[in-house]
Amino acid sequence: LEASLDDDKENLPEDLDLTDVTKDIVSLIKEEMVVEWKRKVKVQQKMRKKVKLYLLKELEELDKNILDTLVNKLIEIARENYYD
Repeated sequence: LEASLDDDKENLPEDLDLTDVTKDIVSLIKEEMVVEWKRKVKVQQKMRKKVKLYLLKELEELDKNILDTLVNKLIEIARENYYD
């Protein structure tokens, strides 16, 4: 998550713990994982929605213009690192 936010770090609160945010996002994604989730568009859409809502709530200062890009990056990272 931290690498994905490089350009927007100055817009985030100094006391924000990205480690906790990252753990929460991983948990949200894992909650939605089912057999062959990488092939199921609706499952991935649900993951994106949950992550996006979480980020909107937790990172209010995050530039909304990069939100969709960030969410898509996070789901792609999950696709690369978690088994089907």
